Amino acid sequence: NIHTVRDARAKIEGAAFAKECALILKELGISRSPAKSDLDYVKKWLEEYRMDMDVILEACRRTAEYASTSNFRYTDCILTRWHESGIRHMDGIKALDEEHEQTKKTSTRTKKSASDKFKNFDERDTDYNDLARSIMSSQSRL
Repeated sequence: NIHTVRDARAKIEGAAFAKECALILKELGISRSPAKSDLDYVKKWLEEYRMDMDVILEACRRTAEYASTSNFRYTDCILTRWHESGIRHMDGIKALDEEHEQTKKTSTRTKKSASDKFKNFDERDTDYNDLARSIMSSQSRL
């Protein structure tokens, strides 16, 4: 049924798209055929967002790791966040992960000091060595 160059290109693109969908489904641990909504998500990631396949598969891995059920909506949230951050390649994900870790460390330190309910007073900053010297010098005068 291929009569023109356009037909040939459509057939090749369809086969490539089917292969990419199969990789995504496998990474998500889904064994069923993709639904129309699933195909719409994949088309969005590849054509609208122009994400590398490695990036899409990384989002699928994270979905499988963190979500209780593997689904396209969760993966779409990850990829949409990355797209809004301007990320389309794996090196951008690594940089974003490092930035997230730094933010997490900083917020953990802040939370610990703010949540210490025992420490609800101003600390003294007395230099006890100076205090001892002044006491001893005042006693030697007596």
